[in-house]
This record gives sequence, structure tokens and C-alpha cells, in this order.
Amino acid sequence: MTEGESGKPKRAMDLDGLRSALDQAMVWPAVYTFKFIVPRTQLNHLLALFDGHRFSQRESSGGRYIGVTFEAMMTSSDDVIAIYQRASSVEGVMAF
Repeated sequence: MTEGESGKPKRAMDLDGLRSALDQAMVWPAVYTFKFIVPRTQLNHLLALFDGHRFSQRESSGGRYIGVTFEAMMTSSDDVIAIYQRASSVEGVMAF
């Protein structure tokens, strides 16, 4: 971690900023769309996090990566952040 302007350690994802942006943009509960890109070899690990939710997937042109979109009913920004934190445990995952 590097230090941010405030002297606090900078995180890969600014959770307070994300929480604030989500709370300004959304009215909870709401359906939230998650978009991830994951190496093909890690697809099942990501899908296991969203067991029971509808999803779509799209293969990259080279076939090494899969784009995955999930929609899930979330009750708060904390629920959304929890999903992103769980997804970050999947090797090579990128969230959008």
C-alpha cells in the first residue's frame, strides 16, 4: 500500500468513496449489476460466489478471459462492497 494525500494508506479500492458514490446513485434495496473479467481458468471460482443468481458471460477474442455480468438484489452499499471484496479473492479478477 502507498500513502494517499491524507497520510492514510491508500487501498486498491477506496471503499469509503465507493460507499458514498453508491449511496448517492442508488435507492436501496435495488438490483445492482456487477461486471467482472476473469481468466478462463478462474471462472468457476467467480461463479461460485454468485450461486443462484442469473448471469451472462462473454469470451474475449483470444479466449483467455471471460467477461461475466451478474444482477443481484442488494439491500445496501455495504452488500455491494462485500461482493466486491469476496470477488477480489479470485485470482486475476478485474471488476468494472
